[in-house]
Amino acid sequence: MSGLRREEKRRYAAILQEELIPAMGCTEPIAIAYAASVAGKVLGEVARRMELSCSDNIIKNVKAVAGILGLVGGNPEKQLEVISVCATRTRRSCAL
Repeated sequence: MSGLRREEKRRYAAILQEELIPAMGCTEPIAIAYAASVAGKVLGEVARRMELSCSDNIIKNVKAVAGILGLVGGNPEKQLEVISVCATRTRRSCAL
């Protein structure tokens, strides 16, 4: 029975290791930043305008700052750590 429990724990640990993604900061703003950075990469040029739609649970300024930061300085390959590559100066310049 203990061998079965060990195997079960190993399987659960493997699932968690595969599914969990590190995130920098709160997940909602980081998800916005990640989506914006992917959009910027797909666009292939500097965006002139960006429109974000979010649920009421996400504060207006958080939405704007996260979106701009992801679009301007985010690296979509970093997924939910998208803004970890942004310089402090870039982060400060995005504060509205």
